[in-house]
Amino acid sequence: MNKKKVLLSCLTAGMLVAGTAAAQEKALTLDQVVITATKFDKKSSETGKVVRVITREDLDKLRGRNLAEILNDQAGIVINNVYGPQGSNMSYHLRGAAPKYTTIQIDGIPVADPSGITTFFDLNSLSPDQIERIEILRGANSTLHGSGAVAGVINIITKKGGNKPVSVNGLLSGGSYDTYRGNANLSGTLSGGLFDYNVGYTYLDSKGFSSAKPQTGDTVVFDKDGFEQHAVNLNFAIRPAAQLSIKPFLRYSKNEYDYDARAFTDGPNIGENRFLQTGLGLVKYLGDRGQWVASYSYANFDRRTDDAPGTGTALSYFDGVQHNAETYVNYRLSSSFHFIAGADFNELHSDAITPYGKISADSANMNYGSLFGSVFFSSPSGFNVEAGGRFNHHSLYGSNGTYTLNPSYLIASRHKVFVNLASAFRVPVLDELYASYGNPHLEPELSQSYEAGYEGVFAGEQLKVALTAFKRDVEDVITFGPDFRYINFDKQNDYGLEAEAEAVLGDLNLKAFYAFTDGELTTADTTYSNLYKRPRHSAGLRLGYQVRPDLYLSLNSRYMGERTDLVFTSGANEDKTLDPFVLLDFYAQYQFNKHFRLFADLKNITDADYVESTGYHTRGMNFTAGLSVSF
Repeated sequence: MNKKKVLLSCLTAGMLVAGTAAAQEKALTLDQVVITATKFDKKSSETGKVVRVITREDLDKLRGRNLAEILNDQAGIVINNVYGPQGSNMSYHLRGAAPKYTTIQIDGIPVADPSGITTFFDLNSLSPDQIERIEILRGANSTLHGSGAVAGVINIITKKGGNKPVSVNGLLSGGSYDTYRGNANLSGTLSGGLFDYNVGYTYLDSKGFSSAKPQTGDTVVFDKDGFEQHAVNLNFAIRPAAQLSIKPFLRYSKNEYDYDARAFTDGPNIGENRFLQTGLGLVKYLGDRGQWVASYSYANFDRRTDDAPGTGTALSYFDGVQHNAETYVNYRLSSSFHFIAGADFNELHSDAITPYGKISADSANMNYGSLFGSVFFSSPSGFNVEAGGRFNHHSLYGSNGTYTLNPSYLIASRHKVFVNLASAFRVPVLDELYASYGNPHLEPELSQSYEAGYEGVFAGEQLKVALTAFKRDVEDVITFGPDFRYINFDKQNDYGLEAEAEAVLGDLNLKAFYAFTDGELTTADTTYSNLYKRPRHSAGLRLGYQVRPDLYLSLNSRYMGERTDLVFTSGANEDKTLDPFVLLDFYAQYQFNKHFRLFADLKNITDADYVESTGYHTRGMNFTAGLSVSF
């Protein structure tokens, strides 16, 4: 029996169990409260947006994983190079889209390195130890979330103050590839709730393994590619009045890493990435009807690479700065009507010095600002709809707009059908505008998205299913023209399907998904499939069992279908097919008492041999084990 049949058998068996077991304890509903869909707390049953949440409880049962590994196990997300050495250069794909079409947010504020060749945030910059929950909003959402929210938004919500005056949490772990991690977190609420705080620090060190692998038959031993991280997260809240909260924050990470020259080629190359984000949030409560929210964020992305250490001939420096300011009001007019209206402003600039040239922030800069708003209607009959729009003005190309229309219908609090019609946009980045091959006359990339789906609960609220179909068309895709400068020309058309299920059978929890994604790029003279390293078919299954109150076990399986890699060989690019693979993981967690918890995460327990990128290694069977403490 091949690996695909094994996975399909597991999925089928899991579904049969879910459909026949007697309903017990925990109930599954459509009423989970989310914030990213509307920018204020709202039950998922009252919106047609597709939002999935990774809770703190979920994260506590994934202690052996980094942020990228956690996201890679979600429906509709594929992260390439996630199974390489710690600190690998990864690319994230939501619904098959390029990374530039997904907005990464930290506590609702967008973060992306302005000095990169595309819109991107390094997922290595954040540790799961400092995260409270993650909300994944799928589909076009530029109306409320601005540039880049073409395929969706990943909102990473960090830890805040607790309920006690002082809480102390910590973690120590070690594992394969000489990987060690330590975390300490201090949080609390003081002065009767007038001040709360959360201070967290994470250290990670891994000797790793070689990212590149030798050609078949080559007996040379490549050097290990290591990674070291220091990460800090600070959140505070000051409440000078009953209806006012002021929230300063700071995040910092320093990552030092080794990397190889290219596929099949070792190298002594070294790099260092520093990420700093600081700012202030303000929330003014408008009685029980709404809020006025304002925030300012300064983010600095400092990257340094050296392709020939000790020679000084291949040093590159990149320094990007992102200013973001936003203010909005959400207000409930009546039991049926709610609205949100606001404005934001973004300013970006970048310096770069490489062996190939220099870009200065004096010239490489831009800004854009927007006005946005949406109206939400909820009927006692179960009908809900959102209608909204955004007007955006850019310092170079001028203006553009987006809209969203999102009707949904809730039946008997158990079944929801929905349709989403929305446009989105992505502004050109500084590299596309100002590099030697750049073009300051570029227009934004514009998209139109269509989405329809169903969510429902069955079997006495012990089974929950969701089915979503989507289509995404992007015009004015930025690409290289005949004079080797960027132009707006290509068209990208993608479509797909996502099926998800969750079942609770007493102390047994089952989650499963299947995702299909396909797409093609249309250029001047041809149309071809271009979703490189992204499978048409992917699936996942997680079985969790609370054996006793103090013992939790889980089995996780991830299937990645056949993919196409673009390989440079013999002076030209050619397509290469990558075989499908299945990874199987086992996790165990034992709680000695309310203060101490022991865990072990065994990954790729079948020691599967697989390829993510041609010419690069992936992890074999590996493990992480550790102890967490809480006081």
